[in-house]
Amino acid sequence: MVTSEVIIDEQRCLGCGYCVQFCPRGCLEKTEDKISRQGDTQPTLTKPEQCNTCGLCARMCPHWAIEVNLSIEAPGKARIREKVAGPPRLAPTPPFATCSGCQHPTVGRIIAEVLDELGVDGRFIALDAISCGGSSAFSMDFADVLGVYDRPIDIAIAMKRAHPDKIVFAVQNSAKFDTIGIDSFIGALNCGEKVTIINCNDPVYGPWPNRWQAKPLVTLIITPEGRELVTERFPVHTAELAATYRGVAYSARSAITSPDGYEQTKSYIRTAFQKQMDNIGFSFVDVLCGCSALSYEAPMNCLKWIHEEMVTELPLGEFKNVDRLE
Repeated sequence: MVTSEVIIDEQRCLGCGYCVQFCPRGCLEKTEDKISRQGDTQPTLTKPEQCNTCGLCARMCPHWAIEVNLSIEAPGKARIREKVAGPPRLAPTPPFATCSGCQHPTVGRIIAEVLDELGVDGRFIALDAISCGGSSAFSMDFADVLGVYDRPIDIAIAMKRAHPDKIVFAVQNSAKFDTIGIDSFIGALNCGEKVTIINCNDPVYGPWPNRWQAKPLVTLIITPEGRELVTERFPVHTAELAATYRGVAYSARSAITSPDGYEQTKSYIRTAFQKQMDNIGFSFVDVLCGCSALSYEAPMNCLKWIHEEMVTELPLGEFKNVDRLE
């Protein structure tokens, strides 16, 4: 007899509901008898007979709280259990605690899966600069890990020049990327530095003209003379900008608002790493990902807003993909 087994770690689960939403067969439901440490209801496998062991619930879980196994039992033989989906092999430690629905660790999961599939164990250096502390790299089993905050690109360049045989990449988000780190980004583009940058572009820390942002779009400055100066910040089209530079081998943008988006993001990140492995030039992936720290009421509302509003301003796709620099 072949059965599906879905194991949910109640200590890690924060009740975001992504697994319930993205289960193609409606096998999971949130129940009032299970409450996360943040006060949200947690999911339960209520229809195990409908589960086809696809593993989408585990892949879309941003807190790595779900493991899906395929169990095979035969009369007179020991039960065989095969893991279909769960925490990635290169990440034995779960990510640091984040807000419910935060997809920064989802980006980390994708990176770990890609590096594992590329078979480059011990050949990479990760730099993590997620401003809110929602780390996606420190929990991974990397050969070398260096944590930075403001200017990870500069340090990535230095590490790559010191260790040209390593795959060097930085994971950061827009809170620092569009302001403090933009000069480092431009310099790396212009010089064609052979590093990979992955930007977690979320709607809270990005400059969005609505209530879903941690930093105000309009900043009021009072000068010594008493004059009021108003400055505005607008969304930065980093993927399109990167594609205009001759030193860039790859530039793309994706969104993790669905299982298809997960696979597309994985494909883009794999290509970005491959460009670096082939020693071609700078590679960049801008990932639109959920951050429900403010006023979304439910994490799924954040993903809905990204799909309906954010993608309109920042279109998805590959903007540059070349095998040699002209």
